[in-house]
Amino acid sequence: MPKGRDHILGRIRAALADRPPGGLPEDVAGAAVFAPVADPLARFQAECQANRTELHLVTAANEADCLTAVLAREKEGGDGTIYVQDAPALRALAARLPAATQTNLQFAPAQPAGIASLTLCEALVARTGSVLVSSRCGGRAATILPPTHIVYAHASQLHAEIDAALLAARSQSPTASLYSLITGPSRTSDIEKMLVLGAHGPKRLTVLLRTD
Repeated sequence: MPKGRDHILGRIRAALADRPPGGLPEDVAGAAVFAPVADPLARFQAECQANRTELHLVTAANEADCLTAVLAREKEGGDGTIYVQDAPALRALAARLPAATQTNLQFAPAQPAGIASLTLCEALVARTGSVLVSSRCGGRAATILPPTHIVYAHASQLHAEIDAALLAARSQSPTASLYSLITGPSRTSDIEKMLVLGAHGPKRLTVLLRTD
């Protein structure tokens, strides 16, 4: 072995022998990086506003009216199909919509190609205002292909931190082939730092959050 290599290896061994013990100091190990989220709902509302997510707090009494108004706005640009995840909760909600609105809904496992999609989610993250979805939420394309993605969620799905949301999603959908965090509408500012919405996915993200 060349002498130069012996010299280098000798210096490494000496440095390893004199290195300080590993690990973090006791006053740092286990310390929280961020302050705890005191009010998850209030924090989620604030983050949604910051990341341009359209958030509607609804109850059983007004959720159908709210969804009707949201879908009517989507149809202003012309007639089109609204893809809906075929789930019991969304079937029940759709049944309460006006007949004229129901005619544009399509419950199917096929790839959505309509003007909007309506899906459930796995969880919501208060810290970042994110929506956690999986492949079981209407399929992989339902959350990225239509121009508008509408999410129907319940306050019980709201978690303060991402790790808790991921654990909840994993326990509910252990066989899902994909999990994705959505924080606001798709966007980019690669070209001259000009913000463009709808760059690689939906231009609008709307969340109907049932609080009762």
